[in-house]
Amino acid sequence: MRIRVFRELLKLSVREFVIYRMTATLTVLFGLMFYGIELLAGVVYYQFTDSIMGMARNDYMILITTANIIQMGYQLLFVASHERLEDAIIEGELDYALIRPVNSFLYYAFQRMDIASGVGLIVSVGFLSFFVQGYEVSGIRVIGYIVGIILGIWMLFLVNHNIVMLSFWVEKSSKISGIPEYLFELASRPRGIYPSILVWLLSYILPFFMAINTPIELITDNGSKVGEVYYLVFLIIASAITYTLWNNGLKKYASAN
Repeated sequence: MRIRVFRELLKLSVREFVIYRMTATLTVLFGLMFYGIELLAGVVYYQFTDSIMGMARNDYMILITTANIIQMGYQLLFVASHERLEDAIIEGELDYALIRPVNSFLYYAFQRMDIASGVGLIVSVGFLSFFVQGYEVSGIRVIGYIVGIILGIWMLFLVNHNIVMLSFWVEKSSKISGIPEYLFELASRPRGIYPSILVWLLSYILPFFMAINTPIELITDNGSKVGEVYYLVFLIIASAITYTLWNNGLKKYASAN
């Protein structure tokens, strides 16, 4: 039953992609354009130097490409659901999910997929395969990178989901919904360019730096094991807190019916 429900959601996402082809096409084009601008900026930055704050050009390209893969992965899996969830909470339209034989948290997390973002994800992966050619990449490191990407996508989901869930208690949480995207963009740059206090905050309080750098450290085998363990523990605790807040929010929920 549960598998059938999520299969229906996938079919609905594909149907919406086909129906809104123009919107999907623009999403793909703008996504590729912004990523292309990032790559072009990297070329300009390194035109007259081999290193910026201790980071070589290829390392910088891997950094921004990894950030783009995580961003595209989040948009593919979760952004469409988050865009609908706030209105559903405020307008009392969660009933349909709550009466179905599925976990309501997972149902609304994976309610829709933004198929168009999958194109940007594939393109980014293609560029990454080019940038990592200078590294000794083994199968186990590739698996580690993929796991790191999945954790990064989940990290971005948790932060955005908690902001959307504020709608259970206050209206229009969308007013601060852009903050995670802004902080994530900051973390997609070399850590050395920021003040130490900001690096600490984005590494341990809201570890966006770890979300982006952990996959790179896993594929290059050049990371801190202690930092990776901390990041994993943070995600486990954050997941438990997010799930608890969801259940508490449902107690505050008022149906339109």
